[in-house]
Amino acid sequence: MIVDSTKAPMTQNHCYTLPYLDLTTDLLPNEEWVDIYGGYYSISNLGRVRSNDRLDTKGRKVKGKFRKQMVKRNHVKYPNRKTDSKELFVVFCFDGKKKTHLIKPLIGELFIGAKNKHQCYSLKNGVWNDYRAENIEIKSFSDSLKTAYSNGRLTRTTKFLYKNMETGVKYSKSELESHDYYSYNTVVQAAKQKFVRYGVLWKRVKGCV
Repeated sequence: MIVDSTKAPMTQNHCYTLPYLDLTTDLLPNEEWVDIYGGYYSISNLGRVRSNDRLDTKGRKVKGKFRKQMVKRNHVKYPNRKTDSKELFVVFCFDGKKKTHLIKPLIGELFIGAKNKHQCYSLKNGVWNDYRAENIEIKSFSDSLKTAYSNGRLTRTTKFLYKNMETGVKYSKSELESHDYYSYNTVVQAAKQKFVRYGVLWKRVKGCV
């Protein structure tokens, strides 16, 4: 439940359930639907997904219904980051095949616009499952990470570590001052000056910078 007095259908307590949880109401206030997959499915600007009435391969009529969305938990990719990030996804059946799609990119492409490879779709209010189109914006990856750290969705679990490539010993920044070391701005720069392949060097440091 989210408290908001301006942007969503209200109840007596001025709270609302996120629209995607409503699997019975045909049309919510200010809701717009867009067909996808040749009209087999539709998705709305409020984050709801439904299948449309159609004929199956044997000519029988299949009644459309709202699709239940499921939760995908993102895995931790770096040793010094911890995230409880979750996303909603839905499974479409088309041409005899099942295809899984994340909801946020679908709504972003249809109602917000295309992004480039250096950008991502970010949520303005930080609520992980509020996929209303008005709550989605395009941001750079760095700005999106800053937002995630500021609202607590992404936290650091360890200090920045420095690793000796030869011995494998890790040092904190304070401990490093008592050792001789070379400093490089990037892994690519270190690889070039040490005549080591980038992939080999990155595998040795394992994300410790």
